[in-house]
Amino acid sequence: MPPRFSDRGQVGIDATGPSMRPLSPTPLTRYNHSRARIFTALLADRARKWTVAELAEAVPEASTDAARTTLYLLLADRLVHQSPGHRRMTFHLTEDGAEILHHVLRQWRTASPDPRRTTRLARTNNNPK
Repeated sequence: MPPRFSDRGQVGIDATGPSMRPLSPTPLTRYNHSRARIFTALLADRARKWTVAELAEAVPEASTDAARTTLYLLLADRLVHQSPGHRRMTFHLTEDGAEILHHVLRQWRTASPDPRRTTRLARTNNNPK
């Protein structure tokens, strides 16, 4: 069964376990090359604690702004937690977050052999300029 978000778009836990609804199109589920590389880096070392600067350095394809935006979106959806006791904001991936990011990456891979091409075609069709 695919991972799900709660009614607020966030992963939640209740007495029966994770209370989630189907993934719906959010900025995190729409393909973006930088975001895909960020998700891959986060999944490669699930226990690592990341700052925005460390994530941007580890993923050269992503700007610092892209890394910051992605981490804040992940934080809002409770897919990462802020690690206390650090001078800079530091985040780590949650178990639910790892499951959902893995699922999103798998969806992107099966949706199109090259999701960037699909995105370019959609932009071209929607905006012929």
